[in-house]
Amino acid sequence: NNDNNDNNKDINNPNIVILLADDLGYGDLGCYGNKEFRTPNIDKFANEGLKFEQMISGDSICTPSRTSLLTGRYAIRSGLSSSDKTRRTLFSTSQPGGLPQNELTIAELLKQKNYKTGFFGKWHLGINQGFSPFNREIGIHLPTRQGFDEYYGMPLTNIQTCADKTTFKPDKYYYQFFWRRTSYIWTPIICLIFVLKLFRFISMKSILILNFSIFMIAFTIYVFTGYFSVISKSNCILYRNETLIEQPVDLDTIEIRMLNEAKQFLYKNQNHSFFLFFSFIRVHTALFNSPNWNRNNATSDFAANVEEMDWAFGELINTIDQLSLKNNTIIFFSSDNGPFLEELNEAGSTGFVQKFNRSTNSFDQFPLKGGKGQNWEGGIRVPALVRWSNIIPANSTTNALVSHLDLFATIATLTNQTINDRIIDGFNILPLLLQPQKQTTPRDYLFHYCGETVSAMRNSKYKIHYFTPKWDPGVNHCGLSDTICHCYIDDVNFHNPPLLFDLENDPSEQYPLNTIEYKHIIDEFQIALKNHSDKVVHVESQLDSWPQPWLHPCCNPPFCNCKE
Repeated sequence: NNDNNDNNKDINNPNIVILLADDLGYGDLGCYGNKEFRTPNIDKFANEGLKFEQMISGDSICTPSRTSLLTGRYAIRSGLSSSDKTRRTLFSTSQPGGLPQNELTIAELLKQKNYKTGFFGKWHLGINQGFSPFNREIGIHLPTRQGFDEYYGMPLTNIQTCADKTTFKPDKYYYQFFWRRTSYIWTPIICLIFVLKLFRFISMKSILILNFSIFMIAFTIYVFTGYFSVISKSNCILYRNETLIEQPVDLDTIEIRMLNEAKQFLYKNQNHSFFLFFSFIRVHTALFNSPNWNRNNATSDFAANVEEMDWAFGELINTIDQLSLKNNTIIFFSSDNGPFLEELNEAGSTGFVQKFNRSTNSFDQFPLKGGKGQNWEGGIRVPALVRWSNIIPANSTTNALVSHLDLFATIATLTNQTINDRIIDGFNILPLLLQPQKQTTPRDYLFHYCGETVSAMRNSKYKIHYFTPKWDPGVNHCGLSDTICHCYIDDVNFHNPPLLFDLENDPSEQYPLNTIEYKHIIDEFQIALKNHSDKVVHVESQLDSWPQPWLHPCCNPPFCNCKE
């Protein structure tokens, strides 16, 4: 065990803490220019460490983004990206699939160095496996099977249903949503039956049988979707290790309980090297506040959620400091992707990038385009801070191009481990952390996937888009009825030649460069894309399967209702 007192400056085998917000935008924190939300704890933390101006998430949406962070690999290598236009994440607790056992996570990496490991909060990387009730693998994808000694949290995600709100905008009721999404199936069938009867091609008995059959099929789909998909509140569940302890989850108290569990983990392991991953439920919708939380004139429900998250963040940091672990603990804070703009007033902000204008001797502001589910900068450029007292320079900033993918390789270096049995897409950024003013990005290119396809890629200066999502008129997000932007065919605009932007001078991605003049840059990107694609081995998708009723977690059957 390492000496954990405040005089220790050894950079080998430090305690490691990752704090990950959910759907927090680049512009949602005071230290990133937000003047509306009060985030004093996170802002203080920023002043004590390093702020990243170009931290790029591994993907623009939950499941593949979290996969990339934990494994240091693009999610397509794990099968956690999808060719199905409607399934970009795991969407049901009954869905077979998740992070494969043959992947190596940060937690498993650190277990090889005898770290104590704990995961608290949103997982969203799968629960069970099995396409038959007689061949099930229960809990195989939970954190406890991926290197974590302890787990307390929600294995799927917080959704509007968890707070008794609708998840199927713009409809108010599920039957409206069901009819709108399936009427294209039933309407022609009903019309066909009517025509057959009108011209006496079919008997009344046959019509009755057909109508009954259609009704039963529709009713089965209606019930199945309403109970086993994210529409159902029974998917809002809480686990301790591999045991279901609450269904549906009490959303109002969940983050307080998660916080207390994480604190207990710190107390227990203060004299042992540890890895703590705290994955906030916030600020993904449904928005919620703890019963005793004083909104203190918060300007909106979203502001109140950001501010309570900041308080919880402060509680964790204070606990670490009070246990005299400050100098031997590296703490990383970020968000899994950009803000969920389709949630309108319950969503965050992509914010802006500031650049100094020498001609006016002032800073110009460049708003970021797009949001969650999109590979415009607003969907993948995320707030990110790191603190390691007396090791990483305080009050420092870097504009180097880095990614969540880099955490794995950096932690491997910190713990003197080398990975030779698989491709690691991230890079060791420890030199950048130690000397942020002297170091640049270690990478040549970043690849931005939408589903199983690279829709965009970039280097330190340029970014290229091969296709972009179709937006509703007048907004920078997709249609409310789609929930999130899709990746294929009718839902995207293809660009041939591709769109090319100079992000150094146009971080808003507003002014495409002349593709003839910059053909040599596009050609370089094409070569890099081919080299990357040639090294991507196709694996079976973990996201394309439908929910299986025999995998549905249920406490107190058949009621599926219990409290911790």
